[in-house]
Amino acid sequence: MLVGWAWAWVGIRSAVRFFPPGALALARMMVASVVMLVIWAVRGRRLPAPREWPGVALTGALGFATYGLCINAGEKIIPAGTASMIVACIPVLTTLGAVLCLGERLTYRGWAGVVTAFGGMLIIGTGQAGGRAELIGLLLLFGGALSATGYNLLSKRYLSRYSALDLTTWAIWTGTL
Repeated sequence: MLVGWAWAWVGIRSAVRFFPPGALALARMMVASVVMLVIWAVRGRRLPAPREWPGVALTGALGFATYGLCINAGEKIIPAGTASMIVACIPVLTTLGAVLCLGERLTYRGWAGVVTAFGGMLIIGTGQAGGRAELIGLLLLFGGALSATGYNLLSKRYLSRYSALDLTTWAIWTGTL
């Protein structure tokens, strides 16, 4: 799985030469939806309560639809290695979001890690050739990272009531729609 995730950056960069970002995102999401449907059905899972669907749909919109579109569009401009390093800030953004939105606390070492990670991201981002197109590509990638962060933070609300498999499945389905 790790190798597949690591290879995805190069695969996306290659694929966006031939397919529009939205079409590529939809194709990836359709495959994921079918795979998750099979897993979900075999395990005999349930659907969320009707009142939960708007929030579940928002997780899908953030964590899969918006993320996929932003990543694909960003990789039309930014090389795969740089893109993967920019988007690797998701755990740091999630940590900051948990501090700001969920009241969690960080130690001094945690804050040092946040500053170091953002410093590295700035160095990588500013190391591009420059120009308006590169800035747009970097902003798209960062937007994808922010949407994935929103997914992570919103998911916490549902994971006390639903399994990670169920929530991920529903989010993939709604993100595909």
